[in-house]
Amino acid sequence: MKLYELPSMYRQIDDLLDESGGEITEEIASRLADADATLESKVDAVCAIVRERLAAAAADATEAAFFAKRARVHENSAERLRTYLQDCLAACGLDRAAGQRFSARLQQNGTPSIVWAGEGPPPEAFTKTTTVLDGLAAQRAYREGTLPEGFAVEHGQHLRIR
Repeated sequence: MKLYELPSMYRQIDDLLDESGGEITEEIASRLADADATLESKVDAVCAIVRERLAAAAADATEAAFFAKRARVHENSAERLRTYLQDCLAACGLDRAAGQRFSARLQQNGTPSIVWAGEGPPPEAFTKTTTVLDGLAAQRAYREGTLPEGFAVEHGQHLRIR
């Protein structure tokens, strides 16, 4: 079932979802509860809206990926042109140059970059260690019945639409 095939009440609910940013407000919940329809027709209508919104989300994600890639291309080319201009100024022994609309100058960074160039790992005072849960190991221990004390195991539910 396509969204345009739904009764107008469900189209209005779909419009309200857009206005609320996808949140099910009290008004939307009330309209769904007041819908004069059988459970079977409500299930069909709501599932149709879910499918339509998932298809729209997939299309939007595809477009977002396209524009994100395009933005990276623009950012990368701008950075390469900046590097090119910086190299040109340095090769000419200049620290500044002016055009008709813009000027450019080489300027020392306010904070130096510091990297470890010594042998072996840096001194302990200059390292960070981060500890995170290995979720896959915890799942494996749970399945094997060897999950130690202190873990909370919760079984959720999800809705499958076919």
